[in-house]
Amino acid sequence: QNRRKAVMTGISIWIAMTILTAMGFGFSWAYDVARMAEIEENGSWHAIFRGLTQEQCKLLRQQEDVRSVQWEEADDGSFDATVEYENVGGGFYGKVERTAKKIDMRTLTEMGQEKGIRPDSSPTDYDIVYHTQLVEFYGVRVSNDLPIQWVLILILVFSMAICAIFIYNAFEVSYLEKRKYLGLLAGQRASRAQKRWFILGEGLLIGAVAVPAGLLTGICVDGAIVLVWGERIQGLMKVEEAIPLPISLWAILGLLILGFLMVFLSCIRPAIKAGELTVRELMSAFDEAEQD
Repeated sequence: QNRRKAVMTGISIWIAMTILTAMGFGFSWAYDVARMAEIEENGSWHAIFRGLTQEQCKLLRQQEDVRSVQWEEADDGSFDATVEYENVGGGFYGKVERTAKKIDMRTLTEMGQEKGIRPDSSPTDYDIVYHTQLVEFYGVRVSNDLPIQWVLILILVFSMAICAIFIYNAFEVSYLEKRKYLGLLAGQRASRAQKRWFILGEGLLIGAVAVPAGLLTGICVDGAIVLVWGERIQGLMKVEEAIPLPISLWAILGLLILGFLMVFLSCIRPAIKAGELTVRELMSAFDEAEQD
């Protein structure tokens, strides 16, 4: 019976880990497809510096972290430079404005104009247009909304919490089944740590098998979805380039850590209750068994 309970607990962990992995890699793949759709529709540029001289446009090419610069002449004889950066992320707006300062770009105040507003609602003294639909995919804040990445992380955390509750129920049932054995340990003067490890160790041992198995199953599920429907989904998004699943060593390690953390959090409460179990509760467990 204990073996059957252990198998059922392992299946619970396997299902939860499969769901968590499939959601993690599935969201990441959809995220990459949406980002590529934006690039193919509106280009890969990140910022446009307006009102430059041709010499300032050339200086832009020499700036650190600038991947490419293209410029065209405006109606007033100045130049608008379209810039693509190597790295886009936190502090992006500040980095762009530091670039403007380095090339001695004229400020709005110097041109007799009022200061503008950046996409993050902060004031700016430079005439710079940002590709907000694209930079948002890199975690750059746009207006007062949460970045898309944070929304996806919150969804994954919520899913992990639901899965942890699901696994906790399995460990709680396992604890109830093992009360008499824990009572026997208490009768032999086992320490609280030993009684807790009786539950916690079993949970981690089951997790050592079920977590990697769930991870592998989740990857296979996502792989099958991309293989069967990936081309159709990308066609609807007007993305011609094939987007693979974003599987990396760091992503796998991160999911494994989340999986074992989920198992630990699920069995910690039953383990604490096991540590508090006394011989009196052992007698109660035997009485209940006799009544059944």
